[in-house]
Amino acid sequence: MKFPIGIQQFEKLREDEWVYVDKTRQVYELVQGGSCYFLSRPRRFGKSLLLSTLEAYFQGKKHLFEGLAIENLEKEWTVHPVLHLDLNAKPFTKFQDLYDLLNAQLYLYEQEYESVAIDTSIEGRFRALIRAAKLKTGRNVVVLVDEYDKPMLQAIGNEELQTEFRNALKAFYGVLKSADGDLRFAYSAALLLGIPLWYFTIGSWLRPVFSLFRDGLFRIFRLILLPFKKIWKQFAYMSFKHQGSYESGSFKWCDF
Repeated sequence: MKFPIGIQQFEKLREDEWVYVDKTRQVYELVQGGSCYFLSRPRRFGKSLLLSTLEAYFQGKKHLFEGLAIENLEKEWTVHPVLHLDLNAKPFTKFQDLYDLLNAQLYLYEQEYESVAIDTSIEGRFRALIRAAKLKTGRNVVVLVDEYDKPMLQAIGNEELQTEFRNALKAFYGVLKSADGDLRFAYSAALLLGIPLWYFTIGSWLRPVFSLFRDGLFRIFRLILLPFKKIWKQFAYMSFKHQGSYESGSFKWCDF
């Protein structure tokens, strides 16, 4: 039995037969119950794995869900164009980091969906890309954003850089509202104590206080919750083994 520690790709997890607790029923209910969501959880709680699961689902990769609850719930397995953006790959010590990251990810999708934007700003290209993806495939678009707030978190304490990131991201994410008619599903994930909206409106003299509070509380969360998570994994395994209900491939563990 292999536990998927550090594995964030659903496809890799399933194909390599790592342990996975089936929560695809909740994924199905999530998708059927709405079209726009925000997920806020601490690090290592499976946010990226959940986004990867959603990506595989909307790409119609039915073979990855064999034996899981969603196999019997979903009847159509409609394939949608998926734009999966990950803001975790830069230090964000300067504004150019944000531009370079978004530019690189948008460029790859622009090539795939033959998108050409008249407005060459990042937000203009994003809007044109969503429209082009829908026109080329005939299906509404799915947008998944991982670590959506990382630029803002990295710039806490730098008032000038915060302002630049805030203005750029406000315009970029604002596209999701204007493109609502072209979207099937939108999902963004961030840290549990990410950037609440009121943070942008409080005075600069309060922001260092907020930063210290956030960092301290986050460390407390990790110290308290992570040991319990490890204990629960071991307890679950021993319980299944003791009851004789564990069979190879039947006990599936999920990290979210």
